[in-house]
Amino acid sequence: MPHHRPRLTRAHHDRGVRTVRLFIVAALVCAASACTQPAATAGCSFESSQTIAFTSPEAEDTIVAESIGDACDKTIGLYVVRTAEGYPIWSWSAPLSHQFGNVFAPEDTEHMASFVEAWARPDITTTQTAPEWTALAPFQTTLDQLTYED
Repeated sequence: MPHHRPRLTRAHHDRGVRTVRLFIVAALVCAASACTQPAATAGCSFESSQTIAFTSPEAEDTIVAESIGDACDKTIGLYVVRTAEGYPIWSWSAPLSHQFGNVFAPEDTEHMASFVEAWARPDITTTQTAPEWTALAPFQTTLDQLTYED
């Protein structure tokens, strides 16, 4: 059997061919993984937005109410008020079951969709329409009497 001698005198003298080959394979794997589409998240994720005058009577601010989650009994609620320019001026988030109790069944998407839709339409009134301090039930407000009546 004839003695086979490779073109390279030593195995580590490959002039960078292996490194480039590894780089090309890694780039192809990354490109292929970027092409895969994320799975559709049906679950219990809903969003509703509403235009509202919040910062001034003629403002076109936006309220966005959103539920995020796979099961309706485990959703996170997100509520954001943005100015007409898109700057967030107030936001709130929490697990909806912690804030509203166990009112959502795991697969009750219809109830969650109607809740988010109604949640995005708040009833904003002025402090002049608030009841007198003496008419409030205990712990109905977190404000002290001087701040409430101001």
